[in-house]
Formats: sequence, structure tokens, C-alpha cells
Amino acid sequence: DHYVGAARAQEDYSEVRAVGIDETAARRGQDYITIFQDLDARRLLFACPGRSQSTVARFAEDLREHGGEPGSIEAACIDMSKAYIAGVQRHLPQAAITFDAFHLVKLANEAVDEVRRAEVRSESALKGTRWLWLKDA
Repeated sequence: DHYVGAARAQEDYSEVRAVGIDETAARRGQDYITIFQDLDARRLLFACPGRSQSTVARFAEDLREHGGEPGSIEAACIDMSKAYIAGVQRHLPQAAITFDAFHLVKLANEAVDEVRRAEVRSESALKGTRWLWLKDA
């Protein structure tokens, strides 16, 4: 703790303009930590327990403590969590929100699958061909 605290005390976040925000499981169950990254410098900025709007507030406070300004954050890449969206809008007011590619691809795949299922119900010749279309792709 001593060395981490000493190293963090020297950090300068005054140039941070783009952040990535994501959560990961701290252990089995519903214990999460939220991680904040500087997307330009590719470095970890902050991590804290939880995955709520208040985690973004804690990051904004930590950013100020290290010479950064929440109003200077121009971009935030997040998942589609309503809590993160609200947190960024409230605590990083100038940040343009971009949703991460993983969640966008997941939504697109679910939409394509939903259309495929509807087509199979109306066109029985398509039944059993789900993976056939991927063979030559």
C-alpha cells in the first residue's frame, strides 16, 4: 500500500482527454470493480469497487486530486450500462460517449439471430440452415 500510494501521489492526469470505463468481477458472485483507463496513454488511472454512477463520481474526484479536470474529458468509451451513461453525463459533462465494440457486435448478432428465427418460422426451407451460411464466409 505504501509504494502504490507513493507512486499514485506522483501521477499527473492533467493531459487525460479520453477514458475507457469497464467493470470486471473481483471474485465469484456479484462483486465488481470498475476500471478507468487513459485511452491515449494506455495506462490505468483508477479502479474502485462497484459498477454504478457513483464509481464515475469517485473517478472524477480522483482525477481532480491528480491535476485533471472532469470537464476536460472529451471522450468516454463505455459499455451500454445505464449507470455508466448517467455517471459520464453527470460527472464528465463534456465527454462524448462511445459504446465499446464488444457490446455493439453482441447486439448486432442478437438482432441478426432474431431475424433469422422469424424467417425460419415463415419459410420452412430455411430450417436447419443456421450454420450453413457461414461455411464459405
